Amino acid sequence: MAILLLADHDNASLSDQTAKALTAASRIGGDVTVLVAGKGAQAAAHAAAELSGVSKVLLAESDELANNLAEPLADLIVSLASGYDTIISAATSVGKNVLPRVAALLDVARSPRSSKSSWLTPSSARSMPATPSRRYSRPTPRRS
Repeated sequence: MAILLLADHDNASLSDQTAKALTAASRIGGDVTVLVAGKGAQAAAHAAAELSGVSKVLLAESDELANNLAEPLADLIVSLASGYDTIISAATSVGKNVLPRVAALLDVARSPRSSKSSWLTPSSARSMPATPSRRYSRPTPRRS
């Protein structure tokens, strides 16, 4: 089983969340390829290559990828998706922003087990609380 892991980084260094996502990807089983997308992200790619359990690192650089915008990242991942059985990311703002778009472009559902705190409904494509929470209600104004 081939797994594509989207690295979370700031172009200079790799986030520790990527290593945690790599641990989860390793438990799935199979070869894990880490995708480092950005501009001037060679240092992050080298750090990804040093992580235990990584079989390959893909480095994609362009001006469009410099700011981790969801649309260019999603397009890149979709162009690579045919070679992978699973696409995974850390539950960071980048991962939560990109993976729903990738799922929509590939016309697949995102796994409800992708995060401890949220799940994605295929019909609404919005994160919802996994457990019920208390609703906030405004206090009623006092009548005099």
